[in-house]
Amino acid sequence: MTQLNVARELETGPTPASRVRAAIEQGQQETAKRLLLDYARDAGSPESRDSALILASRLAMAIRDQDVLGKDTSADRAAIVGGMLELLRRIEEEERAEPAPPPPSTRRPVLLSPAPAGAPRAPEQVPEPTRLERERTEFESGSRKRPTELNAAFVCEGLGKRYGKAGTAFALKDVSVTIRPGEILGLVGANGSGKTTFLRLAAGEHSHTEGKLRYPCLGGSDEPLNWASIRPQIAHVQQMPSAWYGRLRTNLQLVAAKHGYMGQDNANEVDFWLHRLGLERYRNAGWDEISGGYKMRFELARAMLCRPKLLILDEPLAPLDIITQRMFLQDLSDLAASRRAPLAMLVSSQHLYEIELIANQLLFLREGRVAYSGAPNAFRSTEGGNLFELACSLACDQLTARLLTIGECRVEGFGKRFLVRTPDTVSAQVLLDCLSSIGARIEYFHDLTHSTRRLFEEGRRRD
Repeated sequence: MTQLNVARELETGPTPASRVRAAIEQGQQETAKRLLLDYARDAGSPESRDSALILASRLAMAIRDQDVLGKDTSADRAAIVGGMLELLRRIEEEERAEPAPPPPSTRRPVLLSPAPAGAPRAPEQVPEPTRLERERTEFESGSRKRPTELNAAFVCEGLGKRYGKAGTAFALKDVSVTIRPGEILGLVGANGSGKTTFLRLAAGEHSHTEGKLRYPCLGGSDEPLNWASIRPQIAHVQQMPSAWYGRLRTNLQLVAAKHGYMGQDNANEVDFWLHRLGLERYRNAGWDEISGGYKMRFELARAMLCRPKLLILDEPLAPLDIITQRMFLQDLSDLAASRRAPLAMLVSSQHLYEIELIANQLLFLREGRVAYSGAPNAFRSTEGGNLFELACSLACDQLTARLLTIGECRVEGFGKRFLVRTPDTVSAQVLLDCLSSIGARIEYFHDLTHSTRRLFEEGRRRD
């Protein structure tokens, strides 16, 4: 198992504390650091959050001393790991000691003693209605939104945008989705399909010409929307961010100050995101001194300092290699799932495999229309059959001949990769067993049968 796969397996444990412990046991100290920072921020006291930052700083110094100076830091790292485990135990105790708020059903009406005869009657004190009572009243009055919209950060119905004159115009039409806090919507499709238009509509940067927009969690439940109140709660990270001047940490401090972090709170918040997003070693770097991948991480840190409720990212994976793509997406998944402040996310990308790993739902656009909207890996093609993508040691004609033994399979070659279409009866295991039996060396293999990647392939064939 590769280090990346180990890290991904570690980061999907059942509880925050167990995930940290699993990372430590496997020697994944960087992963443990990130998870501990999140856990301390979500469940710990201010002192525990400060301790997590100190441990993160010590780990960064130990890594730098080893990588740059060639020092043996094993003893320092062992002490840091011990500190992590001790802090983890302390946060768990803090979490257990925190009293749970009483449920609404335990509330009692105010009881008044009877007034003397002839005395003026005091106004009746009616207890404040519970949430359940308020929701029942809204439902009975017809003012309550549909259940799918409750607690949603973003809702659109029949959303559309038309450009240019009729007949020659591009139009985004009839898009309907709901994103709640803690959910990630993956927006996919070929270039020119309307992804950027949809993102700008969601961010409030373009006005829509059709349909409706709502932001219930952001205070925008009905149109016309109060954009002066809604826009500050939306962070939009562009695909091609603008250059900035000065040092990375200074820029983040300015953003934090603009959003209300002052003094030591400013320093702590900036340090948290530097360590959390792997930017600590570049704190004094300038724009020209960091790669495109770290520029994207800087943009994410800047967005998070705005304390958004809806985060929109336009092609954030474009400047990243395959390893850093997975790490970046894992960070997005962890941020969305925060217990302290769950975040609704809208992420556009052409990297289907990677987005399907973290998205709760996918929206596939083709020429401004919705080709698919639903759960990842739940797509059903109208063409039927199974579809696989692979790269192996055989040539296209050799692969076609070998597969005749398992059924009527169609093979299309695209350089070193092949698309293999099989009948429903030929599963992935059957195909792999066939290739293994003839000694074919398989470099990679993807089952596209229920992936929206299949829409790309079908669209290419039609074109």
